[in-house]
Amino acid sequence: MKNKDTLAPKKQGNRILSLRMLFVGCVFLCNPNLNLFDLLPDAVGYGLLLLAVRRASEVFQHFDTAYCNFQRLFWINIAKVPAILVMMYITGTNAAERGLITVFALSFAVLEWIFALPAFRALFEGFTYLGEREGVLCTLRTQDGKSVDKLSLLSIAFLIVKGACSFLPELVFLSSFEYNGSLEIGAVNPKVFYPFFTAVGLIVSLVVGLIWIFALKSYFGALRRDEQMQDLLAQKASLLADELCASDEKRRRRTFFFFLSAGFVFAVDPLIGNRDLLPNAFAALAFFFAFALAENEAASKKGKLISLIYLALSVAENVLSASFFARFKLTDIAFRDAALGRYIPVVGLRLLESAFFFLCVLLLMALLRQFVLTHTGRGLRPQDLVIRNEVHATLLSRIKRLSVFSVIYALLRPISAVLMTVTTSHVVTEEEANQFYSEGETVYSSAFSWLWILLLVLGVALAVYAFYLIKEIKSESSPEATEKVEE
Repeated sequence: MKNKDTLAPKKQGNRILSLRMLFVGCVFLCNPNLNLFDLLPDAVGYGLLLLAVRRASEVFQHFDTAYCNFQRLFWINIAKVPAILVMMYITGTNAAERGLITVFALSFAVLEWIFALPAFRALFEGFTYLGEREGVLCTLRTQDGKSVDKLSLLSIAFLIVKGACSFLPELVFLSSFEYNGSLEIGAVNPKVFYPFFTAVGLIVSLVVGLIWIFALKSYFGALRRDEQMQDLLAQKASLLADELCASDEKRRRRTFFFFLSAGFVFAVDPLIGNRDLLPNAFAALAFFFAFALAENEAASKKGKLISLIYLALSVAENVLSASFFARFKLTDIAFRDAALGRYIPVVGLRLLESAFFFLCVLLLMALLRQFVLTHTGRGLRPQDLVIRNEVHATLLSRIKRLSVFSVIYALLRPISAVLMTVTTSHVVTEEEANQFYSEGETVYSSAFSWLWILLLVLGVALAVYAFYLIKEIKSESSPEATEKVEE
């Protein structure tokens, strides 16, 4: 059985260049794309590659080009999400404009080629540098014959094939073939071949991708087992031990503040047709991750439990609310009878959900107060580090104000849910009769339909206030702020 000291160098080496993360990132890239759709998101793959070589780009400059291009590729693939929504809108409203998807697919394929080809070339040039300058011979050629030059060429070939197969089947929709009542004998609409071309493209891309990923598996596996490689990475990690610890702490805080801000954003209720466009379940998840990164272990455990209950209540409320409004509408006479019975559980869940939302916020505000007292005003004299000093007083006052705003918002959500079910009746007149209503029909509408606007405005105001407060606390705790105070 290996002891912990033997494993320590490998763990330290992973801090500089994580070969395991490199391989997993490539696994997310090896699947084929159909225009912009892919089973394993490429954004996740490039994000993992980015994290894997981040430290290596600082220690070995040859990895710097790869790091910069992986960063660009990550954001390009994030941009695919709104592009997919636009594509779905186009195909859902006008099938004749299907050819526009070809433009999307071609544009993203070319963008990825521009940055992915030099990125992977630079990545393998980095391994060549480790072999030629640092003496790690296995990076040049492994024992089973995997050459770094061959892997570089295979990676470029795979990226070209994957990009080409993502848009080439779409080209059939650029055909000007039209049926005008008289066709020549043997005329065939090219669009009928789309399923065949798509299947061939997916199969070819998948086969090349699997060949590529198995070659990488063998190469990265050999590097992970090589003692020279692990010794080199461990040596570089020991030289940067203090910097790595400081970087980890900085990244943990940055991620904590990110999830905290995201929680307040997703807590906003933009209700359209009684549907929350920003599900509160996402807010609960964001708060859960924020608690997981908290410094206080006891508060972290309590917060994760509360946020998980908040998550369960949010999901249950969304399901019940969706099923209720799918069956009943405010204009239905049946709504008045159903609202008193079947809508009560929805309101009850919203009340509980709001209560746990506030409990999450309350505990997070306590963590923020503790953070302010510990990590801000560090340039002040010890006798000045009390709650009443100017730096702390301002931030603690704003944290308290955010707690009050959160109470108001948390109470308004279930109250608005109750009030919006209160209806008024109206008899349709002859002048008002149209294709939807008949003359003399009784129509019910919400007496407090304007409440969703108030709820949205207050929610956005709360999110904006929380965002800028968190940003200021983060700024006050930075090393630059400390140096400024000391001067």
